[in-house]
Amino acid sequence: MEEFKKLGIKEGFIKGLNELNIVKPTQVQQEAIPLLLKGKTDIVAQAQTGTGKTAAYGLPLLHIIDPKKDVIQGLILCPTRELGQQVAKQLFRFTKYTDKIFTEAVYGGAYIEKQIVALRRPTHIVVATPGRLIDLVKRKAIDLQNVKTVILDEADEMLSMGFKSELDEILGFLDNVDSKWLFSATIPQGIRQIVNEHMSSDAHRIEVNAKNVVNSKIHHQYVICDEAEKLHVLLQFLKSEGENRGLVFCRTKAVTQKLAKQLIQEAKKCGASAIKFQTFKTEEFVRKSNKYYPLFKKSELTYEEFGELSDYAKQIGITFFSAPFDIESANYLKQIGVPAFKIASSDLINVPLIKHIAKMNKPMIISTGLSIMKEVEDAVNHCMYEGNDKISLLHCIAHYPTDPLEANLDAINTMREKFRIPIGYSDNGESTLVDLVAVSLGANIIEKHFTLDKTMSGPDHSFSIDPNGLKNLIDQIQNIEKIKGHGKKIPQPTELEGRYFIRTSITANRDLKEGDILTKETLSIKRPAEGIEPKYIEQVIGKKLTKDIKIDEPIHWNYLF
Repeated sequence: MEEFKKLGIKEGFIKGLNELNIVKPTQVQQEAIPLLLKGKTDIVAQAQTGTGKTAAYGLPLLHIIDPKKDVIQGLILCPTRELGQQVAKQLFRFTKYTDKIFTEAVYGGAYIEKQIVALRRPTHIVVATPGRLIDLVKRKAIDLQNVKTVILDEADEMLSMGFKSELDEILGFLDNVDSKWLFSATIPQGIRQIVNEHMSSDAHRIEVNAKNVVNSKIHHQYVICDEAEKLHVLLQFLKSEGENRGLVFCRTKAVTQKLAKQLIQEAKKCGASAIKFQTFKTEEFVRKSNKYYPLFKKSELTYEEFGELSDYAKQIGITFFSAPFDIESANYLKQIGVPAFKIASSDLINVPLIKHIAKMNKPMIISTGLSIMKEVEDAVNHCMYEGNDKISLLHCIAHYPTDPLEANLDAINTMREKFRIPIGYSDNGESTLVDLVAVSLGANIIEKHFTLDKTMSGPDHSFSIDPNGLKNLIDQIQNIEKIKGHGKKIPQPTELEGRYFIRTSITANRDLKEGDILTKETLSIKRPAEGIEPKYIEQVIGKKLTKDIKIDEPIHWNYLF
């Protein structure tokens, strides 16, 4: 505690640090804090992740901020949403016992309108990802004219994620700020260009020994494998860890997206027609006191991730859509151009959401688990009232996993007869026999839980279908569709030859002479179908022959008068 005081940190901040159990300054903090507290200086600090960089620049920045001025005075640029949120939270904790200094984090993948509203509140520091900051500047939704200090955190990561042009643009329109502080684990050529073009030639340099990290108890192990095997090796490792918890870090945003894209690609390879996700902001549809809140929060994807996955799905030729659980998420899905919306069984009675989506006039697939027919009818009517008749319904049993004996698949026909629209089956069970029966009964859509490995930990993996199972199911469904055919009662191509050889025609039962009158006794019906069809025998009886006919010779109309 005394050591931070010697560096020049005020008592209120030291009290906050003490509560966070930050007592002894790290090397980068010891070297950077005294320099940065002097103000109006540029600094280039090379320090690994885990060396305490956030406090090294965060504490001096908080000292420079004037809380009485409700304007943005400090800007911190970060590569990711997660780091931005972490930095903003840490700054908030540092100020627990000081005058209130307000920090706002803005980043891609979140609803920009909410961030614009938040920025209208008193804000002293903004933590931003480069792309989102430029979006806000272009919308004139953020005022940076009073910014005195700009900080680049994890600068090399921002470069590796392709933000070089954005950083140049931001530093370009903030060229006259008092201080620019750059923190980076490495100093590649792109970072050197930024330093040379945008920072003072006499900027202070700090380089921290990589061994001086906050957590020295981390042990490193690695597995060597081919790029193509990486996903399989990772899944096998996660499977071996059972219930143990951990984090999976990827080197760049591009690698993270590649991992997700491989999952989409598996569905495409199996022959699926579409992939469906669930899009939600947990706090918008689940109370925090609900026991399932942590599960949903852990499963939540960012809007930015949905956008990129949607683009990839289009690229490889598989339809991407989602089931939004709240209006904000529905708006975002419309923004990225999903071709359809799914309504989950849980939202069948969520009239505001259904009507909001129906007004978008996109196809809607509505699951009907938990419901009675009147509730299904009401949901359909609400869509119709909004002018949207592009509706499909999915029969569903909302119990996980569904017992095949509870599937009640005849409800598919009941709903088809009532609504005269496409009907499908949303399967929450493990058995594929149920899906095959549903298709045989005329289901137009089959929805199935999908996993890469049924033994993975999680609530749905055990009864979800894996790639091999999905491919087999799709092959069987396609065969059923072929077996069901087009429904028209006409001969198949393979039957055409049989129409001649297997069918019969009217023939002579004995040798007959020209002028003989045909009687029942002189005629027979035999294969092949070379002559007059047997259905005309009554018209043939009583006619005279125009020529001699041998026994078993077919009778033709031109032989009669």
